[in-house]
Amino acid sequence: MPRNLADLERGHIDPIEPADYLEFAPFPGEWTGHEAEAPAPVRLPTLNLAELTRAPAPREFAWGTWLPLRQTTMLTGEGGVGKSLLAQQLATCIAIGVPFLGMETRQSPAMYISCEDDAEELFRRQWAICQKVGRSPKELAGRLELVSLAGEERTAFAQVNEAGRIVKTDRWEQFRQSANDAGIRFCAFDNATDLMAGDHNDLHQVAEFVNLLTGFAMGMNAAALLLHHPNKGGLDWLGSVAWHNKVRSRLIVKREDGQVDPDCRYIENPKANYSRGGTKIDFRWHEGAFVQDEDLSEDTRAQLDECAAANAENEAFLRCLRKRNEQGTDRAVGPSSGPNYAPVQFEGMPEAKGFKRVELKRAMDRLYAIGKIRTDHVKRVGKGDMKTIIVEC
Repeated sequence: MPRNLADLERGHIDPIEPADYLEFAPFPGEWTGHEAEAPAPVRLPTLNLAELTRAPAPREFAWGTWLPLRQTTMLTGEGGVGKSLLAQQLATCIAIGVPFLGMETRQSPAMYISCEDDAEELFRRQWAICQKVGRSPKELAGRLELVSLAGEERTAFAQVNEAGRIVKTDRWEQFRQSANDAGIRFCAFDNATDLMAGDHNDLHQVAEFVNLLTGFAMGMNAAALLLHHPNKGGLDWLGSVAWHNKVRSRLIVKREDGQVDPDCRYIENPKANYSRGGTKIDFRWHEGAFVQDEDLSEDTRAQLDECAAANAENEAFLRCLRKRNEQGTDRAVGPSSGPNYAPVQFEGMPEAKGFKRVELKRAMDRLYAIGKIRTDHVKRVGKGDMKTIIVEC
């Protein structure tokens, strides 16, 4: 080999000796004849459109068109509005195949899992539900499974591992075995806070948890209903937007704004990917269960209408009373006939909502009788004598 540039210029080249070779590693990607061939990439599971020779089967639902099979539906509502009762009653109606709130159900074995109410409360609630649907609890044996995890440790079906991924727990495996043995085709999970031990604001963790429930629904050809709470900021759900995005259907239970009948509710479906959304069903709490007014007898409806009218009169009187008392002692009203008589003073006020003095007089007498208002004595402004006024208890 040339030893220097001068040798190269003279064309002097020594014979190549083995020691002149240098050992080099192959370049990245260079074939040396020793490596195994890399496996071919797996293709995505593309649908074969040639198999689509006729119209697909119609979508199936567990309840009307609001609860699609093979998917997860989320049910929300403020605390105390009755989400748990509604879920347990819906599970009951599905188990025996009777309509619920005017919509047909698909009869199939059902399960309701509660992390908030103990067994006694579930039994108490179930008794009232059975009275309303006209069935004995014995008829539900083998059709409806009630599970209480209230007060137990490790209620979560999923938790976060060290890598920040959602993983199934032993409790989930316990549920899957129980659901499989009973052939469950509808399950209400009450609620998301107890069943997901993760960050409810984390987009990916929420998506993985909802996928876990949806995987159950798809594997069992079932419908999953997940109960969740609203947040303090006014959103219908607590946490990430993934709660809304990942479910294919979303329901919410509410009370009407300004509703004077505390038993009245309505349910609506603001998200319905597989049916018409934005619809609403009115119903009421009655004797421990939910019913529609048309399900009640004429006598019961008349009694409820009378009660609702009385409540409306009471609320109108109290609104007027609060307004006048906010304005000071000189604007306070009294219970006796005269220029300061409450029903006369309240008639025509915006807060009275059109009620007349006769109706406001009835409300005043009623509120005295039930202890909602009382009489007080205060000194007149700028005078030394006393006057009698009405105050709220």
